[in-house]
Formats: sequence, structure tokens, C-alpha cells
Amino acid sequence: MIEMYYEKHMNSVAQFNNLSPAQSNAYEEFRKKVYKSSGLDSKWIELIALGASFAIKCEYCIDSHSQKARAHGATDKEIAAILWISTVVNV
Repeated sequence: MIEMYYEKHMNSVAQFNNLSPAQSNAYEEFRKKVYKSSGLDSKWIELIALGASFAIKCEYCIDSHSQKARAHGATDKEIAAILWISTVVNV
């Protein structure tokens, strides 16, 4: 089911990007610069993004950033801590 959700979302993103390629490219460049200049490693960038995604209740974002965080070495304990902190901040 997640795969279908992911495929559906990615098709929507692709359509959106095709409708506004200049904005899409500018956003991607901005994202890369912010991440690179943060001084944080990829694991912490993804954990922070996961916390923000959880706070705004974006299902696709939560799935994406939790997978990326794990791929960069985040543990289940770190992910749980981030989600609890996000919950406290969002209450």
C-alpha cells in the first residue's frame, strides 16, 4: 500500500514539476544549498526533516524522511525521540 501511495505521490510531483520547471529547479537548488551549508550530517538533516514532517502531518514526507534517516544510520530510538519531540512541540 505504501508503494502505491509513493507511486501516486511521485506522479503528482512529476506533473507539478513539469508545469513549473523553473520554480522546481530553483527549489531543488535552494534545498541543496541549505542542506550543504547547515554543517549537519545527512542523518541529522533527515531526522530534523522527519520531525517537521510529523508536525505538519505529511504522510509521504514522514515515510520518505524516516527511510532516508535510517539509510543514513538513524536508529529506531533516535527516530522515536524525534517523533516525541515533534509531538510535544506540536501540542
